[in-house]
Amino acid sequence: MSDQVATQMCFLVRVASVGWPLAMMPVAAESAFKSAYSTRALPDLFTRFAESMDINFPPPRDAGEDPIVVKVDITFNHLVSITPTEEAVELSAWYHLYWNDERLVYNDSQVFGSGWNSEGDYVAIPPRLIWTPDIVPYYPARVDSDSTFANNAYAYLFDLEFLRANGYNAHWVRPANINFHCDIDMSNFPWDSHVCALIVGPWHAKASNHRFLHGNMLAHGDESN
Repeated sequence: MSDQVATQMCFLVRVASVGWPLAMMPVAAESAFKSAYSTRALPDLFTRFAESMDINFPPPRDAGEDPIVVKVDITFNHLVSITPTEEAVELSAWYHLYWNDERLVYNDSQVFGSGWNSEGDYVAIPPRLIWTPDIVPYYPARVDSDSTFANNAYAYLFDLEFLRANGYNAHWVRPANINFHCDIDMSNFPWDSHVCALIVGPWHAKASNHRFLHGNMLAHGDESN
């Protein structure tokens, strides 16, 4: 385990047969470690980010340049509900977006010093302070995005060395309850099974602006923009 991991606490939860928690007891706390690098430069770094971009617009591209690479990945946690009468399925998931924004590039050693680890360290920033891709689920059964995404989740900004090795320098992962349409046939209940198509993509941007890929389709080392 990294010596820079944040302090964590473990709870034992006692539950009754009906499933309601009766008591919680802290049993262990992971030791806190000293900071391996200085964070004094963070305010100046955030100021530079703010001065370098208009958050309403994606990274600029000239005519003939490749579009921005945006990768999406969804990690499903569990099935929340199936509503046959509405032909709707709701899933609990982690919704990942990865992209490259040259306006957010920083040199790790210049900003944080020699204690910085490019493989595991990052800058966490509120997404409202930067441009974020508008990659959303299409054809939702519920169109209220506030009920779909927990938008208080921070975005992670990685350094120049990480960008060169992995092809992206921004990662935004949000907890999500995704409610979408699915053709449901319950005639074989309780042995029924269903294949549901969850389609995601850019809501406003054109293909000339975004090159849209599944999370595992961009090989490490690909620095396409």
